[in-house]
Amino acid sequence: MPEVAGKLAPVDWVGAGALLVRRPVLEKMAPGPWFWPDETGDGEDITFCLKARAAGFRVYCDGRAQVGHLQTAPVMPGGDF
Repeated sequence: MPEVAGKLAPVDWVGAGALLVRRPVLEKMAPGPWFWPDETGDGEDITFCLKARAAGFRVYCDGRAQVGHLQTAPVMPGGDF
């Protein structure tokens, strides 16, 4: 995204692979599960960011970071997401 390249910029949502969350966000949004897709069909990362924004938090993308998927990891008993 050229608009965030090389800087920290506010966004609507970010992918969970690059997501850092402060503890107060999770506490205010408790109880979990925090990362679960909803009826909109959006992924759990998008849904989490939208719910965090609705709770009054801001979401940023750090365009200086380089991230990517290394592998798929099981995150729920009996399944991979």
